[in-house]
Order: sequence, then C-alpha cells, then structure tokens
Amino acid sequence: MGRRPTPTATLKLRGSWRAKAREKRGDLAPTSGAIEPLPSVAGCPQALALFNSIVRPLQDQGLAGCSDSLALSMLASELAAGQIATERMNASGGAVVAGRLNPWFTAMMQSNKLAFKIMNEFGMTALARTKLGGEAKPETQPDSIAQMFKFPN
Repeated sequence: MGRRPTPTATLKLRGSWRAKAREKRGDLAPTSGAIEPLPSVAGCPQALALFNSIVRPLQDQGLAGCSDSLALSMLASELAAGQIATERMNASGGAVVAGRLNPWFTAMMQSNKLAFKIMNEFGMTALARTKLGGEAKPETQPDSIAQMFKFPN
C-alpha cells in the first residue's frame, strides 16, 4: 500500500521538483468547470453554506476543480452533520445523559473525524499547511517577548 501520493497542487506550492515533472505530463491544473454540490448538499441549507464557503478559497488558490465536487460535497455534508449532531446533543442534555454516552455525541465525533481526514487532503489543517512553502523565517530572533509581541515598555 504505502503512502498516498501528495497532490500536485500541494507539491507546486512547496516548490517541489516533482510538481515540475508532473507539469510536463500535463496533469497539474485542476479540471476546469464549475464545482457543483451533490443534491444532498444542495438540499441542506447548512451544508450548502459550508460548501460555498469552502469552495471559493480553494478555487482562488488553484487547489480545486470540478473533479473535486464529490470530495468537497462530502466534507460539507460531514461538517453540517457534525453541527446538527452538536445542536441535538446540547438540546438533549449534553455529552452524557443518565450516566450513558449520548448517541448524538457519538454521531458528532464520527462526523468530525471524517471531516478532519478530508480537510487534510485539501491542506485545510495546520499540519497540512506547515508542509506547504511559505514566507522565509526571519534570521534574527527578538531579544525579548516584549519585542516579539510589540508590547509597549
């Protein structure tokens, strides 16, 4: 099995030579076209709002195309399911009810776990972003915490 291959768009952001090699093969750009939500997402107002808020930044960065509609719809659906489960858990008494784990708590945790896995695929977590290229770190270290956070003396 081994590790899953890193998406080409992620490699390009890192400045990897592998992205240049894949670019020569012609598979670098996301597929063109509109990213449409699945009907199940389009029918749920919470999921549709999440879908629209997720898709726009990914398209602007060139990380998503129409072929990503399914995965992004799944992400929006899982995030919405987690929100709904959280609301119902809170309405029914919290994470533990009558000495037992609330089933809505379990549903919330499962939805959040799957959503987190999908978010890693699109570079939407802190760890995934650290693997991307970014600004160079400053060469000089601040003398004190006050200088680091620019506190007045």
